[in-house]
Amino acid sequence: ISGLTFEQLKTKIDTKMLNAGGYTNRNVQGVYNAYVIEKSYTPSCDVIWSPTVHDMVNEVANGRPCMLGFAAGSTYSESVGHMTMCYGYQYIAGGTYYSIVADGHTTAKVYKVWNQYNDCVIKMDIQ
Repeated sequence: ISGLTFEQLKTKIDTKMLNAGGYTNRNVQGVYNAYVIEKSYTPSCDVIWSPTVHDMVNEVANGRPCMLGFAAGSTYSESVGHMTMCYGYQYIAGGTYYSIVADGHTTAKVYKVWNQYNDCVIKMDIQ
């Protein structure tokens, strides 16, 4: 992102998402790969559809934040999905996991219960 303001970067990614067909979880991998290649790096991006909580926990526990999708019908929206950056988790005795996400709606940590609305985990790396 060297040489770009935040607004320029946001516009660049917005354009790439729209050119890929819009803001859907299935387009994130292709946009990420294209952007990283454009910057002369090698991307590594894997999408886990219908993930288990352990897919998220394994990434975060190994120091790798991941993209975490919330399907339509979640607390974010009844009609559309929402993508977040998951960078932590908390386990509550009794079996409840919370993902800690940056969701773009606040600068504070957001805690979300792991449930059936978590439709994908996107593992991203640059080599």
